[in-house]
Order: sequence, then C-alpha cells, then structure tokens
Amino acid sequence: MPLRYDHRNVLNPNQTDSLRNRVYEYIHQEMVEGRLLPGASIDLNEMSRKLCVSKTPLRDALIRLEAEGMVSILPRRGIVVNRLELEDIRYLYEVIGAIEASLVTSIFHKFQDIHVARMEELNRQMKSAIMDGDFFAYDHPHWDFHNLFMEQSGNIFARRVITPIKQRLWDFPRQGFSQEWELRCCAEHQQIAEAIKRGDLAETVRIIREIHWSFAYNEKYIRKVYFPHG
Repeated sequence: MPLRYDHRNVLNPNQTDSLRNRVYEYIHQEMVEGRLLPGASIDLNEMSRKLCVSKTPLRDALIRLEAEGMVSILPRRGIVVNRLELEDIRYLYEVIGAIEASLVTSIFHKFQDIHVARMEELNRQMKSAIMDGDFFAYDHPHWDFHNLFMEQSGNIFARRVITPIKQRLWDFPRQGFSQEWELRCCAEHQQIAEAIKRGDLAETVRIIREIHWSFAYNEKYIRKVYFPHG
C-alpha cells in the first residue's frame, strides 16, 4: 500500500519535500485525526510495510516527533504515542506565554493600524465559526491571529519552538469544542488588539502572559476539554 493521500495532499509525491518529511506529515496527520491515539504503540516494521518505505525515513520522522514531544522511543520497548498530562499543559502554556510576550515586546514599534485591523477581522471570523459550532473554520483564523506576532518578528527560532508546541496543544488529538472558552479567547484577543491600538505595551504583555496563556486562569477549561472524564 503506498503512502496515503488525504484531503490536504499531505503526502502528495509531487511535493518537493523529502520522503522523510512526507512520512512525518503522514504520522502527524494520523495523530491529529485520531487514528494514532495517546498511549498507542507504533510498530516500525508494520508501518514500514504499510507505507512501502524503508525504515530510514520512518526512523528519521519518529526522531523528529520525539523531539516535539509527540512520541517516546523506548529502548527494547518500541515507540509509544505520548499522553498529554496536566503538568505538560501547564509548562507549555508558560512557554508560549513567555515567547509571545517577548516577540510582541521586540516588535511593538512595528504595529500599525493595518495589523490591528487584521487582528480584529480574524477575531470576527473566529466568533462567527464559534456561533456556527464549526471548529475547523475557527482553527485557521486562530492560528493566523497568533502567527501575526511571528510574521512581524521574522524570528525563525521562535517559530521552530512555538509551532510544534501549539500543534501539541491544539491538534493532537484534536480537542473538544468549548464555546464558552473559545468566546472568552476571542474577548482576550480583542483586548490584545485594543491595547496594541492604544500603544500600551505593558497591558498587551500582561494580557498575553497573565490571562491568555495563564494556566491558572484557564485551568477550569483545560480540565474540562482535555480531561473530560478526569
């Protein structure tokens, strides 16, 4: 069986990405869509046969996934898909908050009305998707809102750190939908945009670190969405 193609053409052989990257994207998509669940074991031989690839690009892809916290490669025990624990989420929130606050601080002088208008438009798209109960329509403007900070900074190191963390939190596996939490997120986005519009750096950073990416502030919703049976 050849590498599977999905609606995103993740593994389209016409892409210029290397086989290793395409194998990585395939496994990552299997996790996002719930076919490889936390706690599951990955059989290297079986996956190699299934994808009709050698073990070399497969091992390379798994090493990358391990570096991103998605799997654990255990000597003589195989490969296990990692579970996301409450303390993991606490740490990841702190990391994202610190990085985004640092990015905004470094680029605050670059913000113009056009950037604030873009934030507000993305926020409107998010609210519309929430009211329609459409998580996938919510997902893209949510990513784009936060990516504005990285785009303005051009900091490739921040992007390399923060992107897999957000994928770990938001996409693996894709979490349930809490309308109350997402609407509160939109309200916080609006507060960030308004603080930037006023030129208030201190307030912008405070909202990002002490509210939007505060584990304590969001813990009730985190427990409800990530651990509904806990």
